[in-house]
Amino acid sequence: ITAQGNQIKLNVADNGPDFPKNPIYGTGLKSILEKLEILYPDNYEFAIFNHPEKRVEITITSEK
Repeated sequence: ITAQGNQIKLNVADNGPDFPKNPIYGTGLKSILEKLEILYPDNYEFAIFNHPEKRVEITITSEK
């Protein structure tokens, strides 16, 4: 977790196989996205990366 200015970035990474090109959003990811929309409507970004490392990144921007 890092903070810079009015943004907080949460990164979760592992060294397992890459995510599929079109990942399937199961119950866990759907739940996270629903919670982000309730808590931070239009103030977050959710991204999945395979390179340079496999990770999920959530960026939350405050309205300040």
